[in-house]
Amino acid sequence: MRFANYERLASRAVDRVFGEAVRVDPQAGGRFTRGSLDPDRASFSAVAAVDFNPVIVTTRRHEEASAELTGDRAHASFGAPSLPVQLRPGDRIVLLERDELALIIRVVEPDGLGRVLCRCVPAGPAGDEP
Repeated sequence: MRFANYERLASRAVDRVFGEAVRVDPQAGGRFTRGSLDPDRASFSAVAAVDFNPVIVTTRRHEEASAELTGDRAHASFGAPSLPVQLRPGDRIVLLERDELALIIRVVEPDGLGRVLCRCVPAGPAGDEP
């Protein structure tokens, strides 16, 4: 069996055990259309593994001083074959199983092994960016 087949099996297992139903609403990125749906990329439903407590990296410069690298509030991981459009920063992920809580994608990182990691922050109370 090829490595790609093992990756597909592992990715399906991750979605089956940790996945939840989400809707992705691609957002337009233009100067005057920001915050509206992208007419060239349709909204779609998918399964994503969502983590609200991503690991925070800690660095040490000196024994008595340390710096924490923060900024991510949530991660959403998708199986790349399940994505009908390319995700972009600014797109919204709506968590259908969590009272439609919305996340805003800040960074999109394909892992090169068949999954796409989105680093996100929760949307503000009005559903817009915080």
